[in-house]
Amino acid sequence: MDEVAKTEEYAVLLSQKVDNATDFVRQVASSAADPLTANLRTGDVIDLSVTATVEGSGRRRHLLEAAHGSRRSLLDFSSLLLGRGSLNISNIQLKRTNGGKDFVVGGKPVNITSLTFLVRMCGKELNFGLQDIQKIYFNKFAGAGVYTLQRQHEVCSFNKLLFPPETNLIFGPIDIPCQATVTASTTSTNNTGGKGDVSKLTMYQYDMTTACNDVEKYGVWELAKQWLQKNQPAVYANIRFYKRKVMMLSFADQCGWKGLGNTGCGDGHCLSWHRVPPSYVAEGSWGATSPDMTALFHELGHNIGLNHASRVYSTPGLETSVYGDVTDPMGSGYPDPTRVKLGPVCFTAPQAYKAGWYSPIDNPDYLDPNLDGVTTADFNLWTLQAGKTYTFTLPSMHLSDKNYIRVSLNTLNNVKLQSAIFLSYRLRQGPGGFDHAMRPAFNGAVMLHEYNGTASAKPDSVGVMTGLRALLRPIGGKIPDLQSNKAQFEFVLFYRSPKYTTGSEPSSLVARMVTTTADYKLASPPSTIKVGLCRANIDAFTADMANEDTCNDDFDRDCNGVLDSEESACEPFRFRRLLRQRGPLRHTV
Repeated sequence: MDEVAKTEEYAVLLSQKVDNATDFVRQVASSAADPLTANLRTGDVIDLSVTATVEGSGRRRHLLEAAHGSRRSLLDFSSLLLGRGSLNISNIQLKRTNGGKDFVVGGKPVNITSLTFLVRMCGKELNFGLQDIQKIYFNKFAGAGVYTLQRQHEVCSFNKLLFPPETNLIFGPIDIPCQATVTASTTSTNNTGGKGDVSKLTMYQYDMTTACNDVEKYGVWELAKQWLQKNQPAVYANIRFYKRKVMMLSFADQCGWKGLGNTGCGDGHCLSWHRVPPSYVAEGSWGATSPDMTALFHELGHNIGLNHASRVYSTPGLETSVYGDVTDPMGSGYPDPTRVKLGPVCFTAPQAYKAGWYSPIDNPDYLDPNLDGVTTADFNLWTLQAGKTYTFTLPSMHLSDKNYIRVSLNTLNNVKLQSAIFLSYRLRQGPGGFDHAMRPAFNGAVMLHEYNGTASAKPDSVGVMTGLRALLRPIGGKIPDLQSNKAQFEFVLFYRSPKYTTGSEPSSLVARMVTTTADYKLASPPSTIKVGLCRANIDAFTADMANEDTCNDDFDRDCNGVLDSEESACEPFRFRRLLRQRGPLRHTV
């Protein structure tokens, strides 16, 4: 056995997948319990020492031409040694952090670049062809007023992230077998550095009929790449230009997911795999002759670097459903099945903030004029004077890319993690338009999310997700949660946050509907809606707090919607206040 020590540069990749039963499930290649990888995040570039113990005769080293000089995942490198020995990794050092794919920075438009492979696995025909994908991908093949992937990006990103046909190519169907041994060319070298014989080295040995492990997924990708090299050499020569690689598989019955994709990807290939008809048929929406485009857009969101959209329950332990935000494609998606082929569901405010698509409201007519020095609806909680309610106007998100309120929950400018509450208002638009396929029950609701990430071109770590905390509406109501079945969705008049201790004094944020039922109709909600924000520095106004001062000012210190002067605890002081307002009594003779 020979030992070959080599230091290489690798990109860290995380993968996330869409599971049949529980929808979207994460699969990671790094672990918080592993001292070597605990501090790594998707897209980070690292130096590491690799020692390979390789079977063979003589003191010969093997130069892997398929890997040499390129950044590859640890999985790729170790797979190259399949059947030849063992691989030991040590001394991982972070070289530089790396952003995800296609983050929008400063509002500058970005073109997505991709290669889609229609893969006829095991000889099983796909239930659709290249022209069908063109119609569901691109506007010019589909016409107006229907769903396309291009239109979803244009509409939802306000033309910041684009999906033009010129930079997003489709190939196939291409034939890839169920079982294969995938090889790469290698050149042996001797001790003097001279080149020896060219030989084939096994990269992957896979069997899609019995397993769906990494060797199966990456084996299919390697064969798709080899097909491209043979049949489209000009495209293959420029393969790094096309950042995303999408593989639609007609057979993947051993895979427990609808789709799986790399998160962020940095400088590496940004891969995603998708089970498509006949291997997987979307339940009642896309049907048996189309890929599940809700799942595909979700995976492309992971490629951007976005994590899942969760729902946070108001339980003592703040139980979380990882995919529970049914209003966001990065959650369970949950589109209106009667509209899903006619228009998109767009990202929620925190996801779009992360992606660089939307920014906070800056229209002065929508901001409370009493909030001194605030020119955008992006401020920390302690900017609000405790006990005072500030009124904001929320426009429907389709009206402008400046469309939400962001209240940060600490007073430090911490670029790593900055927890914040987001408030936004959403209305379904016509065919092809913004949020056309959002479920009707959520139309006209104010959505309150919490998110611990920042708007930087760097994917968040594994546990950082957006969380739907509350739905506000002038008219109450409840609907079932068809995703988790844990708790109904309830539309409420106000929401009171937990108490945050990261500012100058422990405080909660209370968000309350200001628009009333007189100005709101469920059948046709208004294009804008008013909400009040109040910082509460006490839990409740009690009798021991009542005195001449607290009972005669205009504060609502517990933010319950009742001025302290009107609380029952202030009853003993109310007559004195009325006397002061009336002035001194005079006796006239």
